Amino acid sequence: MASWAMVEMRKITVFLPADLLENCQRITGKGVSETLRIALREQLHADARAQLMAVMGRLDLEADGLTLDDLRDEGDGRRAHHAA
Repeated sequence: MASWAMVEMRKITVFLPADLLENCQRITGKGVSETLRIALREQLHADARAQLMAVMGRLDLEADGLTLDDLRDEGDGRRAHHAA
């Protein structure tokens, strides 16, 4: 869990459908503020995923000297063996 001590906070008033908030709180098992934080973080993650999906297939990895095999090897710790 993140420490909120060093983050600038804002107090807001929000009008939400009661059933929406109650259902989300039931899912998260958290209070109102933490449920809203979770929902906002999820929205940011969804946007980041959508941006990545929009550029998939358009990145020229080989321009940086990387191949798909290099990336696969790096992901499972084998890259050091190839460089040797």
